[in-house]
Amino acid sequence: YAYDDADQLTSTTAGATTTAYEYDAEGNQTKAGANTFTYDLAGQISAATVAGANYTYDHDASGNQVATLKDGAVTSRTQWDPNAPLPILATEYDSAWAIKQSYRYDPLGQPAATKTGTGAVFYYHHDTQGSPLDVTSSTGTLHQRWAYDPYGTRVLGTVTGGAPASTPSYTGARYETTTGNLDLHARQYNPATGRFNSTDPATRSTSTPYVSPYAYADNQPTLLTDPSGLTPEDPNSPGAILGDFGSGFLQGLKAPFQFLGDAYDAVTGQNGGVGAFVDKYLPVRPAYRLYRAEYMLRQQGCDALADLYAEAADELTQQLAVTGLGGLTGWRRAAVKPSVGVLAESGLSPIARLLYGARKGEGLPGTAGLAIERRPAVAELENLTIKHGVEFAVTYKLGSGPNGAGGQYYLYSGNAGSVRISPRADTVLIYHTHPRGIRSPSDADRALLESFEMAGSPMRSSKIVPIGWGGLVTTFTKDGISEWSRIR
Repeated sequence: YAYDDADQLTSTTAGATTTAYEYDAEGNQTKAGANTFTYDLAGQISAATVAGANYTYDHDASGNQVATLKDGAVTSRTQWDPNAPLPILATEYDSAWAIKQSYRYDPLGQPAATKTGTGAVFYYHHDTQGSPLDVTSSTGTLHQRWAYDPYGTRVLGTVTGGAPASTPSYTGARYETTTGNLDLHARQYNPATGRFNSTDPATRSTSTPYVSPYAYADNQPTLLTDPSGLTPEDPNSPGAILGDFGSGFLQGLKAPFQFLGDAYDAVTGQNGGVGAFVDKYLPVRPAYRLYRAEYMLRQQGCDALADLYAEAADELTQQLAVTGLGGLTGWRRAAVKPSVGVLAESGLSPIARLLYGARKGEGLPGTAGLAIERRPAVAELENLTIKHGVEFAVTYKLGSGPNGAGGQYYLYSGNAGSVRISPRADTVLIYHTHPRGIRSPSDADRALLESFEMAGSPMRSSKIVPIGWGGLVTTFTKDGISEWSRIR
């Protein structure tokens, strides 16, 4: 292996074969031997030439790869579920939208099972890093067995007849068959070299010891994983698990007899029952945390208590979906509303405050805009628009890092028919909503894109979220519609 002064891999030699690597000015790997790669403004691979075949890749507004094209023809499509700390692969389709495989996950975010288009179900069995090693059928028959070296190269691959066509790879990541890389959301990772294809867009603390911006998991792959492509983490850290519980739960660990007494009250319905127990031991809880707590309790053999958590999670999810915040009472309302003090210590993000804390039309960002900590999911924008009845828009002010990394997202609101945004050279319009469900861009939408281009912005396309189309997002340019993508 050879590297330059920027810690970029410049060549590898295996026997008599030497592979050279090249990079663009942003630090993205653009050439690996005869293979070439092109990147979009978000730093995602948008096109590649591999083994003489030409591929292009479409991404949704959140950067998830949703379609693969070979020589201009769609070969596969993917659909993602954003209702997790990181988007998770929900369904794979062929070019005609026929289901190839759908996936199910456990509360820890690991792929647990897959169902093929013919209805066959297979189950995954993981190692401590979250990598599926064995794949069994519903009858317990072993169909696949995998093993990986520390950096994710497969060193064993046993496949029998009837096995599913696709299996999550090292640490449960999606394997991109055309490039041989692992899709880790912010970046793609090449297990063969143990390096990412681009630099880390996340800013590291100046007190952190130097680690190459291309390194995977801080060069500690047996201890850490990097599911986001941004921040290495310990998949087995007790801190990550205990963080889902409140201080009352930690105190309960120190005073187990008190905890067991409260658990008995929850099971028997005494002294406030399950509501009082959940308030004390899990005070900060979207529904997925309740499900995760249920999973961990069941793993420890606490089935009766786990059943209570599952029931509470189901009830919270169903009531909120059917009645909205106004239909919740007691601990269920406290679970999502900060005014009762339950979430006050952790705070709500501006998006969550507009969704759950504000009344209709209250606290809207207007044309001044509101700085937000992340790009909203499409479902969040849909819910904001439905609740407040006006158009919303999200922009990104480019930062000084590679591909504009280190910038700032902003949220704007308008009226039922429009939202006003001032074009700037350092800003891109990511997407805006159409409350009336119109899928096509208006003349004003296209004119706005042209205004951004004239102002010097690198943006050449944007996305519309039409309400009522179940996640259908329209990509458009100043000339009209580019494509429709269905995402959740």
